Amino acid sequence: MRIHAALGMAALSLGHFATFVQPVQAHETSNIVIYGLVDSGLSYYSNSVALNGGQIAASGSALRLDNGIAAGNRVGFSGSEDLGGGMSAVFKLENGFDAAKGSMGQGGLLFGRQSYVGLNTAAGLWAIGRQYDFMFDYLNLMGYTNAGHNNIGASGQGLDGMSAIAATAQLGNHTYGARVNNALKFSSNSFSGFRFGALLGLGEQAGSQSRGSTAQAGLNYGQGNFLIGAVAGVSSVPGSDSQYATKRLAGAGAKLTLDKLALYGSYTQVHFDGLVSYAARGISWKGARVDTLDIGADYQFTPVVNGGLSWQHQTRNSDLGAADQVTASVSYSLSKRTSLYSTVAYQHDRAFGALSVFGAGTPSSNGVQVVSRVAMRTAF
Repeated sequence: MRIHAALGMAALSLGHFATFVQPVQAHETSNIVIYGLVDSGLSYYSNSVALNGGQIAASGSALRLDNGIAAGNRVGFSGSEDLGGGMSAVFKLENGFDAAKGSMGQGGLLFGRQSYVGLNTAAGLWAIGRQYDFMFDYLNLMGYTNAGHNNIGASGQGLDGMSAIAATAQLGNHTYGARVNNALKFSSNSFSGFRFGALLGLGEQAGSQSRGSTAQAGLNYGQGNFLIGAVAGVSSVPGSDSQYATKRLAGAGAKLTLDKLALYGSYTQVHFDGLVSYAARGISWKGARVDTLDIGADYQFTPVVNGGLSWQHQTRNSDLGAADQVTASVSYSLSKRTSLYSTVAYQHDRAFGALSVFGAGTPSSNGVQVVSRVAMRTAF
């Protein structure tokens, strides 16, 4: 009797399980894609310092095996399932890693680059999870070339990554984008060339829902060889004193493609009402404002050779001077998936220790830094 009952329960359980898994196995319009990219090479820094407790302990030239520079190293899984009626379910799980050491990137997160699930509808994509903001969606790609982020993106990393700023107030040019945790995001489809979207990153802190949160909106227009976009947002982030403060960000950019030549530029402004400190220079900066201008050009010399040149100028309040960076790069494609590239950047910072193009090294001791790099990149 008990045996028959047990067998009956087992059969019932198997029946429920089969009912659950069968649609997934039989659905012919589902698909999953595995993809990735590895970027690794040698970088030479003309002047680099070792910091100890915020103070300069040593300085000199440095040779580093940097990776994920022209494009971040990644392994990803993406998929979609047709739900009918013009709607589909989508997901993306993307891991970042250090190819030189074999360790995970983004602070050791398993899927630190992206991890979200959502619905694609006739209006656009509705998604929840860890996602890129609209600075990445609408401004970053305007400066992306075959040589990587050698213009808006890489020069932006150079002036955004200066010493303590990147780790505290996150000031500078944000056109290469940021990842937002706990994000609710809508990205519209194109309507007569216009795209728009909004994002809300939940702070998830009891007693103060705004602490650690992010809100952002963007508008983009593209028609033929012309592209223009604008983004504005506000977020709550910690300053050097570990106290949360408000950061306001606004930016606009445009790109014009003329046959083999592409011209582009962007302008961003960041306000931060918290504290930014840099012990190595004795700087304590309250109520920071940073304005950054990027202009660049990209040229396709041959089907396999691409080159880029850019200039970035940054100004700041509180008599903290300005910074300039010039970046040049060239890329040679070995195939559709693999390329070799070289980049040279010069930065002069009149307030902080310069940290040039790659944002992978350390600031210089005298505000001037030259970085050169040769590397290989392959995708799968």
